[in-house]
Amino acid sequence: LKQASVNEMSLSEEVDVLNMEIQTVREEKRELEEHFKTLIHEKQKAFEGEISRTKELLKHRATEERNAIEIAIQKNYDVKIQQIRNEMSEKFSAREKDLIE
Repeated sequence: LKQASVNEMSLSEEVDVLNMEIQTVREEKRELEEHFKTLIHEKQKAFEGEISRTKELLKHRATEERNAIEIAIQKNYDVKIQQIRNEMSEKFSAREKDLIE
């Protein structure tokens, strides 16, 4: 009878120890889940920041390219206008010579 009581006591103690271990594991699991959620949130914020910076960079590059194209077009127009002026000037000079002669 004494042996059975000792065995019951040790079984009860083992159950208590196991219950405490289960509780500890549950707490560790909860802490890990919270930490994981924090990491996900931080990564999400970093990703959003990177996307925002990339958008700004692309806008800036697009503006620079548009400005460069506008400058190139204007230079082409200026060259064409000057060529037309030169041609017209040559024609007028030739016509004046014809009229004078």
